[in-house]
Amino acid sequence: MKLGTAVIDITPAAGVELSGYVARRQPSTGVHDPLYTRALWLRAGTGRLLWLHADVIGFEHDFVVTLRQHLAPLLGLAPHEVVVSATHTHSGPATIHLTNCGTYEAEYVARLRENLLTLAVAAARDEQDVTLHRAEGRCTLGIERRGRSSRHTDPRLAVLGWRRADGTYAAALTIYGMHNVAMSAANRLISGDIAGRAARTLTDGLPGRPTVLVVNGAAGNINPPAVRNDFAHVAEWGDELARCAAAALAGAAAEPPQPDVVGSAAETVAVPVVPLSAADAATLAQRFRQGLAGEAGYVPDRIRDALDRWAAARRDDEPAALPMILQALRIGDTAIVAVAAEPFSVLGDELSAAAGRPVYVAGYANGGIGYLAPESAYDEGSYEVNQAFVWYGTRPIARGAFEQVRTRAAELVRRLFAE
Repeated sequence: MKLGTAVIDITPAAGVELSGYVARRQPSTGVHDPLYTRALWLRAGTGRLLWLHADVIGFEHDFVVTLRQHLAPLLGLAPHEVVVSATHTHSGPATIHLTNCGTYEAEYVARLRENLLTLAVAAARDEQDVTLHRAEGRCTLGIERRGRSSRHTDPRLAVLGWRRADGTYAAALTIYGMHNVAMSAANRLISGDIAGRAARTLTDGLPGRPTVLVVNGAAGNINPPAVRNDFAHVAEWGDELARCAAAALAGAAAEPPQPDVVGSAAETVAVPVVPLSAADAATLAQRFRQGLAGEAGYVPDRIRDALDRWAAARRDDEPAALPMILQALRIGDTAIVAVAAEPFSVLGDELSAAAGRPVYVAGYANGGIGYLAPESAYDEGSYEVNQAFVWYGTRPIARGAFEQVRTRAAELVRRLFAE
């Protein structure tokens, strides 16, 4: 297998607004730790894959579509051969539009696009011969944050490592589902949060100082052990995630390498939304506002303003579905599904059962439509299904969308491994 890697520092200057929390006072006041984009270029036979990964909250659908179009003449890649994922740190600049959760940084996003194109070319030019090793570790940091009867966590930790002929590592990739929100809304320092710390710890600790992608998984309902304004816990939990990954990788190194296979398949699926009229939206927003009756202050005022903005933006002729890129990857014998949403953790288990093999979910990849929740969450009611769409500025995602995506993703995996 051929591998290329590249890394670029994308840390903005202090003063940008940070994304992810309505309760945060803006703007940022400094930098605690740097943000990076990292790239993996893989080639085996006729199969190619470029994975671009950034320490930001997410990417929008149109950004990814345009980036893939720009990559085609540069590297000759088809859209399905490119993955664009985010760590979902809540202590980075606003690269997606979330109402009153950090002002969208258009200039930063434009620079980020150029950085990603530069990164891709650099990685493709850095080819070296490697062997692929795979392991499934276990990490129990993530907790179910909703407290409902359908609570679920996924302790599986996917770990891939690419070794040079001398046994050192050129690159590694981990997938684990957990919101990067160890730092609370009180934090105003730029940071990669837990994923950023884990990537640095693995790079420093593995022989060969590899490029490491710490990819977020199906984390829609999963938080770290606590949300605090304490970087000591970021270090503790990031190091624990890195320790779990390194231990799994050490065991994999003793096993035969994975086959030299790289494959991908993708399609844009239509995720159904609830058919609200403009009048329905105004009524719903007013009902939400009634829950804030008598409350005053910074946060309630920002919530009211977000509700007003959301209702004012609704039209009777809005599309009945949101476009979402759904992508299946094969790296060696490892199956990964990249989902442009915040999927609930049970997706990994259900996909594995439906596809007939272990499947790992990379969330926050190739865009983001909001939370993708199973029917059980609609039965119980929760922020993820009843309110989050306000911040994303969309109609509510319809009940059953999760199950539709799961079924289609399993079909993509089965097709990919049958080829």
